Order: sequence, then structure tokens, then C-alpha cells
Amino acid sequence: LKSKGYSTSYLFSGDLKYGNIKGFLTEHSYDRLKDENDFDPSLPKGKLNYYDSDLYDKFLKEIRVNKQPFLACTFTGSTHFPYDCPMKKFPFQGEEAEYLNSMVYADDCLKQFFTKAKTQKWYKNTLFVLVADHTPATNDPFYSDRSMMYRIPIVFYHPNGKLGKKREKKIFQQLDILPTALDLLNIKTN
Repeated sequence: LKSKGYSTSYLFSGDLKYGNIKGFLTEHSYDRLKDENDFDPSLPKGKLNYYDSDLYDKFLKEIRVNKQPFLACTFTGSTHFPYDCPMKKFPFQGEEAEYLNSMVYADDCLKQFFTKAKTQKWYKNTLFVLVADHTPATNDPFYSDRSMMYRIPIVFYHPNGKLGKKREKKIFQQLDILPTALDLLNIKTN
């Protein structure tokens, strides 16, 4: 994308050294990398990172700094174990209660992000890609299909409907994200 004039940025509300994310992104020449050290330390923070609501607010500010066209990425942490988030909306019960609560919180924050993003000039020309890195493994020792942990959803969304509306149940992997996004943007690759 840099060869096509895109500026690039990545924002994580935790520590970029986690899982060597920073090494990977540095190797791939991102223009700007920001992590928990770039957040206002007076903001509330969970065990792993700052909360999604503050992450998305900062992400919107960071996007404004990007020269257009841009690739701006963010990595949320609310739905990652230990699932600590500031909102308890439903009285979920059982082993998965904290995870389910974190999903409701993450969904609410994502809705707020899109509501705010719709007011930005860049919104209507942006391809949004939403993807999980994995799903939580069950703690049930009798659950034999561990492959479900690696079945993750991905959403490609363009506000003006260029992509049409379709749902596919194809096998897809994270390595397919960039070629698929480039194809949707009519950028040819070899």
C-alpha cells in the first residue's frame, strides 16, 4: 500500500511488545506505531489494556493525522482473557459470563465508533475490515472439536454499499485479508 501512496498507522491500547507485535509491525514499515504509552495515564485501564471506548476515541483522533489514502489499524483487547471491561449490561451466568459480557461491551463500543466515524469526511471512502485473531477456547475437557477456536468471522464493509450484501461460508485465513481487501479496492497484486 505504501507504493500506492498510503500512509500507515497502528494503535494498540496495550503493550506492543506483547506477542512481538511491535517487531512485526516495525519490520513491515508502518509509519506510526502507538500503544499504551501514548494514552492518557489518567484513563481507566483493565489488566491488559485501556478500554475499547477510549481506544476508539483515540483511534478517531489518530486517523485524522493520517495522510489520505491511509491504512489505519487498531487492536482491541476487551474480548481477550481475562475479559475485564467497565460495563456489565446483562446478568449473564455460568462459566462464559465474563466473555459474553465483554462481547456486549465490545459490540457497544464498535457501534459508538461507527456512529462517530460516520461524521468524518473519510468515512464514505473507507473499506473497513473487522476480524478476530481467534475465538476463546472452551474450558470443557470433554469438548473434542478444538478446531472451533480457529473459526473466526471477518467482515468487509464499505459505507456506500460498493461491496453489495452477501454472506459466504468459505474457508478463509488471516493471510487472505490483505489480498481480499486489495481486490475490493481494485488494487492489483501479483
